[in-house]
Amino acid sequence: MGGMHTANLLGTLIGVSTLTIGEPSADARIDPPGTMDASSVVAAHDATEWSVPLRQQCFYSGDLDGRAGLNSQRDTFVEEAWTFDDIDWPGGTVTVAWAHYGNRNLAPVAADIAVYEGLGEGLWGTRIVEIVDITDFSWTATGRNAPGGPEYELRVNVLFRLESGHYHVGVRPVGTGARFDGAWITTTSGENSQGGPIANGNVFLQSSSLGYPLPTSWENILGPGPWDVSFGLCGDSEPGVTLALEGDCPGTMTARVGGAMPGGRVALIRSAPGGCGGQTTIPPLNPCSGTVLPLGGASLVGIITADGQGNAAVTGNVPGITCGRVCLVALDLTACEVSNVAEF
Repeated sequence: MGGMHTANLLGTLIGVSTLTIGEPSADARIDPPGTMDASSVVAAHDATEWSVPLRQQCFYSGDLDGRAGLNSQRDTFVEEAWTFDDIDWPGGTVTVAWAHYGNRNLAPVAADIAVYEGLGEGLWGTRIVEIVDITDFSWTATGRNAPGGPEYELRVNVLFRLESGHYHVGVRPVGTGARFDGAWITTTSGENSQGGPIANGNVFLQSSSLGYPLPTSWENILGPGPWDVSFGLCGDSEPGVTLALEGDCPGTMTARVGGAMPGGRVALIRSAPGGCGGQTTIPPLNPCSGTVLPLGGASLVGIITADGQGNAAVTGNVPGITCGRVCLVALDLTACEVSNVAEF
């Protein structure tokens, strides 16, 4: 399988015939170009807390294409209108959301955001998040023209957790202006997009004010598309890298890594005997310097490479002296993320 290494392969890398995850031997070093030196990779640290850096992630459906626009606003002109488009979210905390609008004199005083799971034609599904009257927002001209008027970006600062899944998201301005002030969310064909799904036409309008009391596909309003709207989310993912130990100690065991950066390098780092509850910081001039590891007396075992799905594994011999006394973590050397602690 991709990302799987045997003891002999890793043993060749570190200069020993087999991989022994226990008391380090004098020649158990990693010293090829571009990797870390086990004699200096970590130093003891007395910190009382340790943290795992989070990986920022963003979804963006793409820039406007100027084809059309429909309402997604709450104000005097349109008392209630949502436009929802879909997103695959990998899981984590959402910190900012935005959408692009053709603006006709609308001066928002707040913003709303809503997230639904299972939304579809005539179906609301399950409401996951709805936050209204958000005042921490910006309304900024982009310099482009859109149906309805100059294009503006509505950017909203939020903070909520969204589990991994498929959702429909709506982000709309709230105004109090004249009757014919309005904003029309802009369409996109996916240019400069990030994440997915993109340009799949899975967008819905809901507005009792406009005669659509239940979610209605844009295709049933504007005709064949596919229609997508220009919006995005950004946030922090949960720590991505995980570590599992398989097999019996003592004996042959496999360290299996998941959730690493695809194609990236992953360091396996062990504690000193009895150091499972300690802490160690990676010193300067090393990859991921400053990262705090939840291991006392940590030292480098080896470096493996994740496959295209972010998975990797290595199998080796674990002696009895290690069992119940030594712990292991995986360190993603691209994202500088630390895995959970696994005990032999």
